[in-house]
Amino acid sequence: MKYLLPLALAFLPTLSQAQKPNEAQQAVVRVITLNEKGDTLHTTYGYFASPTAEVVAPYAAFRGATRAVVTDTKGRQADVLRIVAASDNYDMVRVTTAMPTKKLPFLTRSTAVGVAGTAWQQTFFSTEKQAQPLATNVLSADANNVFPYYTLSAPNEEQYVGCPIVDNGQVVAIAQRNLLDKAQGICAISAAVADSFRVNAAAALNSDFNAIRIPKQLPTTSENDAYSYFFMMLRTQRDSLQVQPLIQDFTTAYPKHGAAMLDLASYYARLRQYAEADAWLQRRFALSGDGLDAVYDAQAQLIYEKALADSTNYPTWNLEAALKAAEKSYALQAKPAALLQQGVILYSMKRDEQALEKFKTYNTTAAASPQSHYFAAQVLMRMKVADSLIVAELDKALEIAEKPYKGGDVAAVLELRAYYNEKLGNVRAAVLDYNDYEQIVGANRLSAQFYAIRASLAEKARIYQVALDDFNSAIARATNSEEREDYRINRALLCLRVQLWDDAIATAQQAITENPQAADAYKIIGVAYGEQKNRARALEYLTKAQQLGDENATTLLQKYSALPANRKVSSASHSATPAKRGSAAARKR
Repeated sequence: MKYLLPLALAFLPTLSQAQKPNEAQQAVVRVITLNEKGDTLHTTYGYFASPTAEVVAPYAAFRGATRAVVTDTKGRQADVLRIVAASDNYDMVRVTTAMPTKKLPFLTRSTAVGVAGTAWQQTFFSTEKQAQPLATNVLSADANNVFPYYTLSAPNEEQYVGCPIVDNGQVVAIAQRNLLDKAQGICAISAAVADSFRVNAAAALNSDFNAIRIPKQLPTTSENDAYSYFFMMLRTQRDSLQVQPLIQDFTTAYPKHGAAMLDLASYYARLRQYAEADAWLQRRFALSGDGLDAVYDAQAQLIYEKALADSTNYPTWNLEAALKAAEKSYALQAKPAALLQQGVILYSMKRDEQALEKFKTYNTTAAASPQSHYFAAQVLMRMKVADSLIVAELDKALEIAEKPYKGGDVAAVLELRAYYNEKLGNVRAAVLDYNDYEQIVGANRLSAQFYAIRASLAEKARIYQVALDDFNSAIARATNSEEREDYRINRALLCLRVQLWDDAIATAQQAITENPQAADAYKIIGVAYGEQKNRARALEYLTKAQQLGDENATTLLQKYSALPANRKVSSASHSATPAKRGSAAARKR
């Protein structure tokens, strides 16, 4: 027997291994997702994919979930902590969990690619220690996709969805529901999908990722990647269930990240949690080092915005405090931006002379812009200086503006200069300013009122075709029948002025079609016929205007009653283009 003992010992490892429960089965988990109220959304399955207890499971079960719980084959439960990656397209999510990692059974990925007839094993979730995977064969394989896709012989049942298909103890594919009608075999996608995507900065804008309300994992590739993701999430995410854990994770990992502190100050200020915002600013000041002028800039801006929007809460954040912060910034580094900031704050404090001085100083620097000259013009307006001085300041703004004009700042300058040019009687210049304004803003974004104003100015400037076209634009954009009637009447009157009789009649007739009681429209048509020497039609429409209460219609009836009864209409009266001068009758309107 002593000679047989070494031989028996040699067999012990093999026998012991055969008696162990199947490790692939042990790696399978059940996942229950819940909503904010604690109600169960879905029950699905997945598997441990790393020694740190990361789990891969179907994405669909996680959509809308605020919490998820994983149960392993030993009955141990653990919360899902963070979402690592998510894809609706591949119906897959990767998560971290709080499951203890000591002796954790997990599956590594096989690089094998199956073909029709390949034999694999289909795992499933079971708390039975002796449970063994099902034998399954590849019925068909589609290797033309980025990741191979299979149809297997395993039953197309819910208990297998999300479970790993294994080959020699490694995961080779992940089971997915076969959606074909009366499908017998289950589908599976290559397990390589689970390793193909991880959270990165772009994930902050990923709709699949954000549809899950469980907190997300920070990118682990670098501090810059983590900060980029953090930065984007703070600005785009409104769900506190996701943002607060993110803040905790980032500030724990990078406790001295100054830019993040300023981001958090802005974030809490937007939420009107001013004490919290102030606390983050103070933490950034405590870091000291370079760049404190930028911290004062941020502080000044946050306090300024808060003071304008909310004068009640956190009263220490007021305009005076904002000004002091801007002054400290300039004291540390005499940069033009701090001067501009001081000017804006002083203007809000109605300290106009000081504000104007800051703007003037700023405008002598290379940083001067159309906006800064516009600010100076706003101060001059409130100081009630001569209109010509305001226009001169606006002229300076446009002198340095990029050509061709573009941008909202330049549009604001043009609009204001058009207004003051009109006040000064420079109506043609006002029309030209509005033309440039239209080019910047775009005709599709302009209102009926804009075109009515420019039409009136163009008429005064005797740019008649522009005026007629603008009245057409105003009519097309009018939001109600009263507006349309008003614009049509004004257009028809202009047609009378420039002796476009037929156009005047057609425009006024449109007003009557929409409002048969439009007395002005009848009067205009009567005058147009009268100027064409059509006595009968002139008296017909003027009589109707008189019946509707138009006081001037009686005088016009007397005038056109004197016309010969059957005089033919002169062909010259049907002018197709605006005349240089209007008739006496048109001028009396």
